[in-house]
Amino acid sequence: MSSMLKRVCLAILLLLSVSSQVRAAEILAVLSSPAEPYLVARKAFEQHFNTMAPGRGLKTIQPHIIRSVTLTQDEQDDALGTAVVERRPDFIVALGSRALSRSVQLPGKIPVIYLLVPSPEKILPADHQATGVLLQPRPGAEFRALHDLLPTLQRVGVVYNPAHTGDLIAATLANSKNFTFVLQPVNRSQEVAERLADLAGRVDLVWLPPDQTILAPQAEKSFYLFSLQHKVPLLAFSEKYLSRGASLAVRLDIDEMSRKAAMLAQLIQNGADAARITPLVMEKVQLRQNSLILNKLKSTRQEVSP
Repeated sequence: MSSMLKRVCLAILLLLSVSSQVRAAEILAVLSSPAEPYLVARKAFEQHFNTMAPGRGLKTIQPHIIRSVTLTQDEQDDALGTAVVERRPDFIVALGSRALSRSVQLPGKIPVIYLLVPSPEKILPADHQATGVLLQPRPGAEFRALHDLLPTLQRVGVVYNPAHTGDLIAATLANSKNFTFVLQPVNRSQEVAERLADLAGRVDLVWLPPDQTILAPQAEKSFYLFSLQHKVPLLAFSEKYLSRGASLAVRLDIDEMSRKAAMLAQLIQNGADAARITPLVMEKVQLRQNSLILNKLKSTRQEVSP
C-alpha cells in the first residue's frame, strides 16, 4: 500500500472516530398537556439545540432526533413508558410539572431537563438525574425591568406572609436598590385588606408576589380594589393576573428559557452528569401591561411599552 493511500485511510478512520463522539442525540420531549406554552417551548428547544455547535469534535451531519409524548388525563395511559422502551432516549425534556413527575419515575435513570415547572424541588426524588431552567426569575429581575420602564417610580408596597415568601422578599430587596419598599407582613389572608389600606398615599406601586396567603380569593381581590381606588399600579408575578385586574405582570420569556434548556442539553450530550448541573435562572424578564387598567389609573402609554 502506498504511503499516500495509507495517509488517506488514516484520515478517514480519524474522521469517523471523532464524528462518532458527537452523534445525533435521541431526545424525548414530554408535555404535561397540549397547552400552547408547552408546544411553543418544545419547538423553541428543538430550534436552539439543533443550531448549537457541539462542545467537542466535529458537528454531526444528522440533526438531533426529538420525539414528543403528550400526557393525557388517563393515568393508565403508558404512552410515555412505551416511548422510552422503543426509543431509548439519551435524555428527556420535561415540560410542566406532570411531565417532570412522570419522567423522574421512569426506570433506568434517564437524564431529565425540565422547563415550565413552578416547584421542581417538590417533585424531584433525592436520587434524581435532573436539571433544568427555573420558572422563578432571579429575585429583583422584575424591578430592574420596571426601573427601565418607569424610572421615576420609587416606592413599592408589599403585603406578604414572611413564613411563605420572607426569603424571596429579602432577596428582592437586596437586588433592587432603586426602590424603597414599604413592607406589610401578614399571617392570615383576612389581614390583607387592612394592611393594604395602610399603604394608601405611601406608595407608587403595589407588588403581588407568589405568596399563597395573599393569593386567597378574597385577599387577591383586595389588591385590585386598592389599585383602582387609589390609582396605584399593581405589578403581578404572572401574566394570568392581567385579566383579573393587575396593571403590569412578569412575562415568561419561553424562547430564552428554551435556549437555556438547549445549553443544558448540550452539556449532558457531552457527558455531564445532570444531577450535578446547577439549574439555570432567568436573569432578565419582560413586563406586559394591561392597557385598560393603566388608562383607568391615568397612566400614559408612553410610560410603559407593550
